[in-house]
Amino acid sequence: MNCYAIAEDLQGRIWVGTDNQGVAVWNGETWKTYDQLSGLLGERVFAIRISPVTGLVALATSGGLSLYDPAGKTWRGITRAEGLLEDQIEALAFTPGEDLHVAYQCGGVSSASRRDGYGKWRHSQARWYWDRGQRMRQPAERCGTFLPSNLCNAIAVQEERVVWIGTNAGLVRGINGKYLFTRGRDFQEKNKGLFGGMPKDYRPVESMVIDPVPDLLPEDYVTALFPTPDGIWVGFRQQGAALVDARTMKMKKRALHTHSNVRARWVRAFVALPGGRLCAATNGGGLLPVGESGEKRHAGKAVATMAKEHPVPMPYADGEECRRLEQLFRQPDSSAPAPVTYFHEDWSTQGDWCERYGINYAMLCAMNAPINNVTYNFSWGFKFSVGGWMGPHRKKNDDLRHWVHWVNKPDNRNVLFCPTSGMRTEAEWDDHGEVYSYSFDGPDVWALVRVPEGRHLVSLYFYNPNGREKLNGHRDFVVEARKILRSSVPPKILTRDIPIRELKLPPDCMIEELERQLASPVLARCRVKDFSGSGVYKTFLMNGGGCYGFRVVRNNSMNTILNGVFLTGLASSARKNRLMRAAYGPVRPQPPSVAHLPLKDIPREALSLWSACQSWDQGGNRWIYQWKRCAFRAYTALLRYPDRLDDLMSAWRWQLGYWTPQDRVHSAKMLEDTWASNQEDFVPYRSRNWTPYSPNVVSFTVEECGNMLYTGLDWKEFRNMEPDHPKVLEAKKVIREYIRNKEKQKK
Repeated sequence: MNCYAIAEDLQGRIWVGTDNQGVAVWNGETWKTYDQLSGLLGERVFAIRISPVTGLVALATSGGLSLYDPAGKTWRGITRAEGLLEDQIEALAFTPGEDLHVAYQCGGVSSASRRDGYGKWRHSQARWYWDRGQRMRQPAERCGTFLPSNLCNAIAVQEERVVWIGTNAGLVRGINGKYLFTRGRDFQEKNKGLFGGMPKDYRPVESMVIDPVPDLLPEDYVTALFPTPDGIWVGFRQQGAALVDARTMKMKKRALHTHSNVRARWVRAFVALPGGRLCAATNGGGLLPVGESGEKRHAGKAVATMAKEHPVPMPYADGEECRRLEQLFRQPDSSAPAPVTYFHEDWSTQGDWCERYGINYAMLCAMNAPINNVTYNFSWGFKFSVGGWMGPHRKKNDDLRHWVHWVNKPDNRNVLFCPTSGMRTEAEWDDHGEVYSYSFDGPDVWALVRVPEGRHLVSLYFYNPNGREKLNGHRDFVVEARKILRSSVPPKILTRDIPIRELKLPPDCMIEELERQLASPVLARCRVKDFSGSGVYKTFLMNGGGCYGFRVVRNNSMNTILNGVFLTGLASSARKNRLMRAAYGPVRPQPPSVAHLPLKDIPREALSLWSACQSWDQGGNRWIYQWKRCAFRAYTALLRYPDRLDDLMSAWRWQLGYWTPQDRVHSAKMLEDTWASNQEDFVPYRSRNWTPYSPNVVSFTVEECGNMLYTGLDWKEFRNMEPDHPKVLEAKKVIREYIRNKEKQKK
């Protein structure tokens, strides 16, 4: 379990946010974990903050904002359906008056008041692009009086009115909705690194007169904030920390920027210690002192010497709520669906994608490198395909790299499972970004997908196998979704169904095409960061057939990587036409099913709720925003029934991407059995020559494996034996003798 957030509530309990298992709470004696069944909206917790007035606990999760009221012992969820700009919140801050400020990963900032019950949200967003050609994702100015970026990393409140925001494009001070920002010293290099350079039609953004002009920061990428009486401490990704004057935004002091350990210069948070000392929590250098916090707390104040009552989980859905949920599931949503919508993210499933993602088509990127990828097409006759390309801003003769990091990593669930090899191979598309400077805007990875008419899901899988070694932890991508409306390149070229040379097109035609597509509308976005402890699926909903482009932007960080692309049709016709069973091998993994259950064994209420839940994909955008939360609540109703609903509950969890320890065991056994069945039915899968790193293979050629049966040998007796094992050598003699005799008979 990896932990990314921690806070102490007013009762003295410690709340710890994890990367894929919800939040764990320590009450002084025991830990207790809370997830989507207990009250949280998502399995990943990005930030936790406690109200200084009422003790309200705010948790930023992968599914939205969860609030726990310790006085009423109640949970509440707030998502896009209730007014948020997006569900993924990176940072939180309470004012002394208990207004709540949220900083989105990819959407700017919002705030709401306790007086309104956090029901009315006020939003502030920057421009997504600052030029007509959509090359500039950040302004060219060194400072200004507007929000410079929607990519937020930190937020803090000083007194009641001043809000500080740390973004990818500098530090922002906000007072009553008016902003002042200052950039980092690398901002000019970023301008020079733009594709095509600074646009000729760029006009500086109108801004108020700034006096005095703020200092430039050590760098643009702000990671952490901590207000003190002397100013605001600002943390950076590569340049340590700096103390900035709160009024003039002039730098007063620097720290850690000359530390010998490069990873110690990456500040993730600030911690105020008893006695007033302020330390920086670094990403590899431990806890390092930087200055004074101004908080004269005394050590030894034991708030957790006695066990406290654990927070009360949200009760399971009762009959009345079930009826309300069923009506909601069946109620038509009249809101018009957008061409592309960001749907949700999944940090729990990890590499166990089989039969959860890619129901119609799956692309395991570079899994068969350097030759090709591994693809599975389960919809014969339907136009599902995926192609990978490097972005147009690149060095001459550079191209998309197919990279295998680990050939076989059986104990790492984050690595995608390959059904046709029976093992986990960590492989990825890679834009070779490590040879480009951080200020270079690109090259980026493009995934172009082609789908038939109807509604479909595309899920992109990201896993950072390098962890935080050196600069690998800096990976911070933005995914932009576009629909390819007008293209000079045939769809089969876009998705690499046909090589460019076969249609006698210029070799650079795809570079020119992707350059044109940069100016097309971006319909949905998301951000990918901190994905080394657990891999994540980022899922978009597509409405209508055709080609869609998903640009994974390097975003001034380490090289861009993408592990898998998975397509699932939501129409019943797309689901039924899964005819390519041989794509996995002779046998496919079999997910939990309710088809075999006698209807008399399922309570009518549960069956009706399950049936209604399956129609979620017919609604508009507003319904899409809240379906997963409602489906989790509906699932809790099943927990009130006897054990005879185990199969139904298992199938429901499968659809939601919710995992229990038993599900993990079942999934592992299912994949093992699938590989064993494929070996039994498909002779090449037995041979180490065919799949040298697969489990339970034998040290024989494919031909030798095919003739074993006729010699009376059982191939299973030789599994995992080395080639020089006496039994293997003796068996090879017998098989070769049989092959020679067979050839003589043919003559």
